[in-house]
Amino acid sequence: MGRAWTEAEAESYAKPGRMRREILVKTGPDWRIMGGMVDRVSRPKAAALLKKLALGRITTDEFEIGLWELKSKDPVLVALDDTIAEMAGDQDPSLAPAFARGTEMRKRVCRWILFLRTDLDYLWPAERMAPGIRDFYRPAWYDKLFRLDKRMLKSNIRFFAAGDYEVWPFLRKGDFERVRQEPHQTWKGA
Repeated sequence: MGRAWTEAEAESYAKPGRMRREILVKTGPDWRIMGGMVDRVSRPKAAALLKKLALGRITTDEFEIGLWELKSKDPVLVALDDTIAEMAGDQDPSLAPAFARGTEMRKRVCRWILFLRTDLDYLWPAERMAPGIRDFYRPAWYDKLFRLDKRMLKSNIRFFAAGDYEVWPFLRKGDFERVRQEPHQTWKGA
């Protein structure tokens, strides 16, 4: 458990949009900094759902309902839910073709599942756009019409600067390589 903070320090620290590894927890009259919010119960279940989605055994709606039923506040689960929802759009298709063997998306989903099998904190900044497919963004005509393209471009620049995006949801390539080289994962379930 971290050191006690005053109310003013806690409010100053918890400014919106600030990327941080720790979370503030109210303990009686003061605040304490705790480690990130890794949900060790929900992550393996989410990894199993993601694997079923990638193999075409469940639809995107079933995936989203499954994540919602976990009632987890783990930020990586929120980010993955945003990513899958953006990939599916307004339809409820199987995403199995997108995650077919040998595709870039197959590599991504494997990396996402690998991250869910770790106890690493999700350290990417919270943004509105789907984090797992941000590099696919291309402005549409209505983005230009409403001048959203520049705002989204700035948001992407900020997001990509936070870490090594090519290994998202891992923040750093070193973390990804270390976890990838580990002979046994600590959690089963995916």
